[in-house]
Amino acid sequence: MIVSWYGVDGATYDVDRSNDSGATWTSIAEDIAETSYTDTVGTSSSFYRVRVHGSSIWNPMFAGVASSSPAICTLYGYVRDANGALFSGADVFMRAPSQRQFLGDAFFVTEEPVATRTNSVGYWSMLVPQGLTVMIRIPIAKVDETVTIPALASVEFSSLL
Repeated sequence: MIVSWYGVDGATYDVDRSNDSGATWTSIAEDIAETSYTDTVGTSSSFYRVRVHGSSIWNPMFAGVASSSPAICTLYGYVRDANGALFSGADVFMRAPSQRQFLGDAFFVTEEPVATRTNSVGYWSMLVPQGLTVMIRIPIAKVDETVTIPALASVEFSSLL
């Protein structure tokens, strides 16, 4: 479970967990500077409380958010020159369109494009959450396409066009 809270500059925090609706509490983190903590033992029925380290006042109990990771697809392709030879060093950019995209439990955004470059045999790949709509740009090939990533472990970019 991911536990997060608003912090105060320079403060450290103590975090407790209760698995019985607040009847008893177990300390899970002490004197941490972060305002987020991932509890690998917590469940959806756990409650948490946080206090500024050294204070006797705990905030009201609250539930954590389930920690999750989206299913990933390897998006890949090749770039060739006009003679059909594999082209190394071509830039490939990806970004999520500006409209909101919600997958599973989170919004996905890219303020700046994610980039890669073709290797010595013209191959490129990127790891992309399944279901996400992305814009792929390969400037040297005049490619600027928006595609939705399928629920597959890997997919060739050209098959999505």
